[in-house]
Amino acid sequence: MIRLLKLTLPMLLYSVPISLILSIILVKLKKTDFLHGLFYFYIINVIYICFFARHTSYRRIDLMPFQTLQASMNNIVYYLENIIMFAPLGVFLILLKQYSFKKSLLICFVTSLSIEVLQYIFALGLSQTDDVIANTLGGLVGIVLAMGIKRFRYRRND
Repeated sequence: MIRLLKLTLPMLLYSVPISLILSIILVKLKKTDFLHGLFYFYIINVIYICFFARHTSYRRIDLMPFQTLQASMNNIVYYLENIIMFAPLGVFLILLKQYSFKKSLLICFVTSLSIEVLQYIFALGLSQTDDVIANTLGGLVGIVLAMGIKRFRYRRND
């Protein structure tokens, strides 16, 4: 948990104010509603965390699945961070775009894979199969949560 705060807090000090201001401007200008504003806030933060908050200049690929989980407790926390980071994407795909379960999960997978490929291309550290797995799992968690919210809302309205 301390590792999470040490890594995440400095990143968020930059990304949150910028993305919050942009999201509020869009909502105030009536260019979007509140939920879409949150979506833009989320996307800007993910882009910042995945590309601009990294201060490395090496490139490596780890294609061995579940390698991260075997190493240490810190790596398990890292795996959980990736799951948490992608859960909102699953929620937004279901609630905003009304995509099907399969299409939403595919978008989560392709988005995660694209991030890893771009990190490799731009030498932003280690590109891992585990990141793709954890991110897609996070998207799945968000999708299931959003589908539950929709069902609850639907039952409540009856």
